[in-house]
Amino acid sequence: MRALDMHVDEDVFVAAGDHVDVLLTIKQGQTSTVIENVEVAAANQSTRVVTFLVSPDDARRVMIAGEQGQFRLRLWKSD
Repeated sequence: MRALDMHVDEDVFVAAGDHVDVLLTIKQGQTSTVIENVEVAAANQSTRVVTFLVSPDDARRVMIAGEQGQFRLRLWKSD
């Protein structure tokens, strides 16, 4: 697993332990899911930086996607 810090282009309303989907919105307004059901390790609301623990493949996917658009998070419903 790798710790991955990500700047999210919206207000951050998640906390450590939450599960989210990481979405990418590109300039044409299209949104796609980059990774699903990833656990938040830490979140800083003032800087909009969220830390995830991800596999090396997911980390690579996020790094490539970050060059193409803006990240958003979709919170999973907690049980």
